[in-house]
Amino acid sequence: MPKKRNLSLKQTGDRSKIPLASRPYNHKVISSHSEAVLLLLEIGERLGYDTYTPDTSHEVDGEKLTEHRSLTQIPTGCLGELVPEIQEIDVLWFKSDVPKFAFEVEASRNYKPAARRLLKLKPLRTRLFFIAPWRNISLLDKFIKTDPFYKKYFHIRSYEQLDELFMALIIYKACYRMFLYTA
Repeated sequence: MPKKRNLSLKQTGDRSKIPLASRPYNHKVISSHSEAVLLLLEIGERLGYDTYTPDTSHEVDGEKLTEHRSLTQIPTGCLGELVPEIQEIDVLWFKSDVPKFAFEVEASRNYKPAARRLLKLKPLRTRLFFIAPWRNISLLDKFIKTDPFYKKYFHIRSYEQLDELFMALIIYKACYRMFLYTA
């Protein structure tokens, strides 16, 4: 199990509304591909999924992303021939060796290769996501709308929405502990 870390994320105005007692992390806005991948891995783990990333070289705050994945290989059980085609997807969340969610973090504007990788998982009913900086969301949305087939399968989320989910999980965990485990 990956060790828990203290993310040193830049403070934003939105986070000031969250009570300090509910903020066990010094939180900053996601500013890179690697930070988004790290948050996806941590969120997946907190939600009870087995997590995978192929990224063996990138680091966030001196820690390799691979230190935060729970799987070192993609389970081959139901995937068989698909493994080589999907192993480069940025983050996968598994339940019982089945990919339930797949994420491509796209800060660039070259969406087609990522879309092709994600679509390989369509027959398994995996939920397919693009995660991008807010400035790229409209371009990504235009790309998705170029093909009605794409619009049906892809979900787009911003770095900010990813950050909000992470913060909501942190607050939930603190409330859960306070409610159930305090005298």
